[in-house]
Amino acid sequence: MIASSTVAIDAPKPKKPRKRREKWPRPPSPTGEPGAFDIMGFCGWAGISRTQAFKEIAAGRLKVRRIGKKPVVPIEEARAWLNGLPSEKVA
Repeated sequence: MIASSTVAIDAPKPKKPRKRREKWPRPPSPTGEPGAFDIMGFCGWAGISRTQAFKEIAAGRLKVRRIGKKPVVPIEEARAWLNGLPSEKVA
């Protein structure tokens, strides 16, 4: 006869919550506006999607600079892009 043994199964230990890294607050700009936007900041400012922003970059209508691998849009380039858009005639 084979004796059956009971094996106690330990319940998984609850995971500890991750510590979130606090971001340092950015100091305010002397002029009150940013010098450059990251892509998501530019999209929020311009009211366009991220996909549309990358289409504008690929078409050469929006010029970006890079900090490492991160593309940034200088405020002057953002304004030039906005001023270069065709105006819609309202009837």
